[in-house]
Amino acid sequence: MIGGRRRRLRRWGRSDGSDRAGLLRFGGRLALSLTLALVVGGGFAYWLVSRDLEHNQFQADAALHRADARLLVAAAAGKLSPGVWIPEVSDRLRLLEQRPGTLEAILVDRQFRIVAASDPRLIGSVEKTPHVAAVLRSGSSWVGHEAGLRHVVSDTEFLQPLALPGGRYVFELTDDAEYLSRQLRSVSNGFSLAGIVALLGATGLFWFTGGRALLRAHSIALHRATRDGLTDLANHRAFQSELDRTATLATRSGEPLALMTLDLDGFKFVNDRYGHGRGDERLKAVAKAMVAGRAGDQPFRVGGDEFAVILPHTDSVGACRLAERLRQELAHQQVPISVGVTELHAGHTPADLREEADAALYEAKRQGGGRVVAFADVAADLSLITSARAAGLQALLADGDMEIAFQPIWNLRSRSLLGVEALARPDARHGFSGPADAFDAAQQLGRLHDLDVLCVTRILQRAPDLPPDALLFINISPQTLDLDASGSPWVEQAVRAAELDPARVVIEVTERVGGRTNLVIQSLRRLHDQGFRIAIDDLGTGNSGLQMLRDTHAEYIKLDRSIVTGALTSTNARAILVAITAYAHHTGAFVIAEGVEDSATLDLVVDLGSDASVARISGGQGYGLGHPNRDIPADITTTPPELLEHSIVVAR
Repeated sequence: MIGGRRRRLRRWGRSDGSDRAGLLRFGGRLALSLTLALVVGGGFAYWLVSRDLEHNQFQADAALHRADARLLVAAAAGKLSPGVWIPEVSDRLRLLEQRPGTLEAILVDRQFRIVAASDPRLIGSVEKTPHVAAVLRSGSSWVGHEAGLRHVVSDTEFLQPLALPGGRYVFELTDDAEYLSRQLRSVSNGFSLAGIVALLGATGLFWFTGGRALLRAHSIALHRATRDGLTDLANHRAFQSELDRTATLATRSGEPLALMTLDLDGFKFVNDRYGHGRGDERLKAVAKAMVAGRAGDQPFRVGGDEFAVILPHTDSVGACRLAERLRQELAHQQVPISVGVTELHAGHTPADLREEADAALYEAKRQGGGRVVAFADVAADLSLITSARAAGLQALLADGDMEIAFQPIWNLRSRSLLGVEALARPDARHGFSGPADAFDAAQQLGRLHDLDVLCVTRILQRAPDLPPDALLFINISPQTLDLDASGSPWVEQAVRAAELDPARVVIEVTERVGGRTNLVIQSLRRLHDQGFRIAIDDLGTGNSGLQMLRDTHAEYIKLDRSIVTGALTSTNARAILVAITAYAHHTGAFVIAEGVEDSATLDLVVDLGSDASVARISGGQGYGLGHPNRDIPADITTTPPELLEHSIVVAR
C-alpha cells in the first residue's frame, strides 16, 4: 500500500521534474553568464595585449633597423665615390637578408632607383612609392605595412633616410608578415591557455565557495514559488502557466481537454466552529484524494479551499465521471465538495475555460452543494463574459458600428404620427445576437454608460431624417441615469449639438430600474427641467413604476407588450391593464400600448376607452402599426398604416 502510494506520488510529481528543469536552466544561465563575463573580459584583454605587442614589436624592429642603418653609413664613410662604397653597402644588405624574417634590403637614391640591394637583380629598378617619396622629402624614418608591388600588404616595411656620399638615400628593409604573426600567435596561445585555466579555476572556486549554496537556494525558492506549502500541490501560479500550455497543445493537436474546479462545502463553518487545524485536515484530505487520481491529470490548489484539476485527453462526460468519483470518495470521509466541469471548445482561451468551470462550480453551490455540474448543462441559463465577447464590445465601442432603425408610434385617436422610437442594433460582426446581448455584456464589464452614449450619439446623427414635429423616443438605461445623477450634461449637449429641440426628445427609461431608484428619478427630473419629455417604459413588469410615475411627472406611459396581449385572453390580465391605465391616466400621462400586431389587439386597445368611466389608451406601437425600419418613409405623416385605417376609432 505504501509503495503504491509512493508510485502515485511520483506520477503526480511532474512539477518536481519541472523544478529540476528550472534548476538546470538557472545553473546553465549562471555558468553561461560567468563564462561570457570571462570570455568578454579575456577577449578585451587579449585585444589590448595584441595591439600593444604588435606596436612594441614594430618599435623593437625599428630600433634594430636603425642600428643596421648606422652600419651602412659607417661602411660608406670616407669613400667619396659611389662606385667605391656601393659594393660594400650591397654586401651588408645581403647579410641583412640572411636574418630570420627579412625578405629584402635595398638602398634607393633621390631618383627612386635602387642602387644597392640584397638581391643584385633589383639594382637599377625603380622603387617609387609614396612612403619612399615621403622619407626622401622629410628626412624622417617610417615603419608600417608594405606599400610596394613585390610583397603583400601585410609585410612590414622599415624606411630610414641615410646621408651618404653623393646625397640623401633611403634604406628600405622588408620583414615577412608571417614572422611577426608567428610571434604574436605564440603569445596569444599562451594567453588563451592562461585564460582557459583561469576560467576553469574561477568556475571551480565559485562552485566550492558559493555556487552550490546559490543553486540550492534557487531550487528551494523555485519549489516554494510554484507549490502550496500545506498540501504540496502545485499552486495558482503553476496552474495559470500549465493551463495556458495544455490549452495551447490541445488546440494545436485537436485533442480534448477538460477542466475541473472544486471547493469544500461549509469550509468557513468548519474553520469557525472547530478551528483552522480541522480545516487544514480537510484540505489535506482533498489533496490526497486528488493525488491518487489518474496518471496524467494535474491537480492544483488555486485558493483557500479552491482546487482545480487539468484533465488532458478528457471530454466533459469523462471529466464528470471522474469528478463524481472524487466527490463520493471525499463524502465517505465527511468532506463534502462541489465541482464544476467544462471542456475546451474551438475559439476558447484558457481564461474562457476557467470562467466556465467556475460558473459551473457556482451553479453547483447555488443548487445546494455536494454535487457535480457541467457547464454545458447550465450554459443556457448563464451569461458569461468570455474574452471574445469582451473584445467584441471593445471593438463595438471603438468602431461605433451601430445600425439605427425607427419604429413609428401612433396617436390612435387622431390617426396621426406621434413620433418614432429609435432602436440601436450592434453590427453582427462583433458577435452579439442583438441589442440586449450587447447591453448585457456592457453591464457585466462596467461599460453600460459608454454604450448608452454611443447609441444616443449615433441616433442623433439621424436627427435630420425625422419627420417634421414628430417626437424622437430614445432609450437610456437606468444604470446610466444612476451614474448621471451627479449632474452630467452629456444628453443635453448631444441633443443641442444635433440642433434638435429637447422638447421633441422623449427619454425612455424602463421601470425595471436595476439601479438606485432615487438617483434615477433625480436624473429624470433634471432632464425634465432641461426641456426633455419623459416616458416610463414597460410599465407593469417591474417594481418601481408607480414611484417613478408619481415622482418624475412623466408625459408618456408605455404599457408592456405582455400586459397588452395578455388582456386578450384573460379577464384578470384585462383588469390589471385597466387598473394600470387608470392610474397612469389620472397623472395626466399619455398612455401608449406596445405590442399592437393585429386587429384584435388594436380593437382591444381602442375599445378600452369606449366606456367613459374607463381611462383611455391613446397611443399604439407594434408590428401591426409599423416595423422598425432603417429609413423613415417620406409619406409616413400623411399615410397611416392599413391596420389603423380599418380600425374603429372612438372619438374623444
